[in-house]
Amino acid sequence: MNIAEGQPLGVGIPIAVTFARPVPSTERAAVEGQLKVTVLGDGAEGSWKWAEDPALADGQRVDFRPRASWQPGTKVTVKVGTALTRHFTVGRSQIAASAPDR
Repeated sequence: MNIAEGQPLGVGIPIAVTFARPVPSTERAAVEGQLKVTVLGDGAEGSWKWAEDPALADGQRVDFRPRASWQPGTKVTVKVGTALTRHFTVGRSQIAASAPDR
């Protein structure tokens, strides 16, 4: 998982779960059923999407993106089956913008 226990997460950062081996497409729905993201005990609104990462095999990483940006201070729990649970708090909103050189 891309988040260490207690690590703050940025408001626009997805949660990424990387598996040791690729998950076959026929098993992905069952795997997604074992992935839980909760906010204050309730299911978080958002969706899982299998990532196309050139550094990994197809089906080796799945990302959770919330429906809207995470709110600063939100306490989130992620469970990957019974094997792994992580807790984190969303950090302050830091959005950078740049202008083209003139």
